Amino acid sequence: MNKQDGLRRELNTTLDELRTLRDEIRVQLHLAGMEAKDRWNRDLEPRLFSMEKRVEREVGDATKTALHELAETMRRFRDNLKSN
Repeated sequence: MNKQDGLRRELNTTLDELRTLRDEIRVQLHLAGMEAKDRWNRDLEPRLFSMEKRVEREVGDATKTALHELAETMRRFRDNLKSN
């Protein structure tokens, strides 16, 4: 296996985690206020869609970094929803 195959596998694993976070967030949003729903619809969900498309097109360290940053942002958003 070459480096790019390993990186692609790691990116796909992170995308799977993001999809799980997305599903958890959607459940929490059902109970959340409009401000949280607006942020999700305006910012986070479009970023996830964009990232999925980016991973399909390219594999590289910049994509990996962006994917991990989005995952962390979504984790914080989910945790904030749970605490409210």
